[in-house]
Amino acid sequence: MTLLAYDSKTNTGNMKELVNAQNAQLNVNGIDIERSSNKITDAPQGVTLDLTKKVTDVRVTVTKSNDKATEAIKGWVDSYNSLIDTFNTLTKYKEVDPGAEAQDKNNGALLGDSVVRTIQSGIRAQFANGASDGAFKNIKRDRD
Repeated sequence: MTLLAYDSKTNTGNMKELVNAQNAQLNVNGIDIERSSNKITDAPQGVTLDLTKKVTDVRVTVTKSNDKATEAIKGWVDSYNSLIDTFNTLTKYKEVDPGAEAQDKNNGALLGDSVVRTIQSGIRAQFANGASDGAFKNIKRDRD
């Protein structure tokens, strides 16, 4: 059983401490930062820095990409437009010719259904009411 026992105080083997462990120290945008780990996840916010060696001066440029947000918004708009098209098809009204006895067969299956109008109104109200917090309060484009 002694083969499996390990005592770090007596069993150092051929290992030597060459350098004392130190906290990572860096300066981000003029602010000095010290962390116990070489993985910095909070400076700057949204960026992870993996520090691998000591250097005197490094310039890191971070740019944002709107591609994923644009793609997500486009997908949402396409889905919303498809929903509106479906509502329009289901509630379509074609005027009846004078003297005709029946409604036009091309009218939507849910023509006059108040539930559809209630759903549409509820969805539209979400855009008109806006958000209570965050940088953007509503879907209108700010032109300032």
